[in-house]
Amino acid sequence: LLNQTKTLSAAFWLWIILDQRQSIPQLFALFLLLAAALVLTTSEGTFSFSAPSLSSDYQFGLIMVATASMLSGMSAALTQQALVDFRKRQPFFFSAEMALYGIFFLLLNLLFNNDIKGGGLFSHWDLLTLIPVITNACGGLIVGLVTKYAGGVVKGFSLIVGIIITGIAQYFVDGKPLGPKDGLGIVLVSVSIFLHSRYPPKKKPEKISKDQ
Repeated sequence: LLNQTKTLSAAFWLWIILDQRQSIPQLFALFLLLAAALVLTTSEGTFSFSAPSLSSDYQFGLIMVATASMLSGMSAALTQQALVDFRKRQPFFFSAEMALYGIFFLLLNLLFNNDIKGGGLFSHWDLLTLIPVITNACGGLIVGLVTKYAGGVVKGFSLIVGIIITGIAQYFVDGKPLGPKDGLGIVLVSVSIFLHSRYPPKKKPEKISKDQ
């Protein structure tokens, strides 16, 4: 649940940093999107209404997930500020810079990973491995374009639509049947997209100067 609040976090930080407000219907649409994300990413039969164990590890995990969600929303707002309002950076160069930072931290993580010590970093690679690598790289470039020209909140909508497309692709490729939760998720996402695009916040009236 907490991990799916990243779009709400992005809307909050866009309001704090860039003063981009959401209308009441748009806020309702964001909660519908949250519900759709929960429906689509939760396996059938995994819902449980029993009280969770409030151990120290469980509480620490909740704090970490909530913090990661808030930081994700903040990064989306700061990225939009850098691409649009602050320096108007080129999205391709910005995505390349972010990729370099990501590579650096991934290499640091690999230094402490025992899985690659046996055969090396590329021991299990083949030509088919390049397919997700290339598509993921192209996806990173597209994310930069979406953030620049559509905004961080719309990016959250596109991620959930991507989950729906993945489910449909699995049906045609792997023969995985679509369940009732997939249909419910499609309905929730469709309604949320309609509400968010149909009812934008009212623009503030421009102040007329005394000289006019």
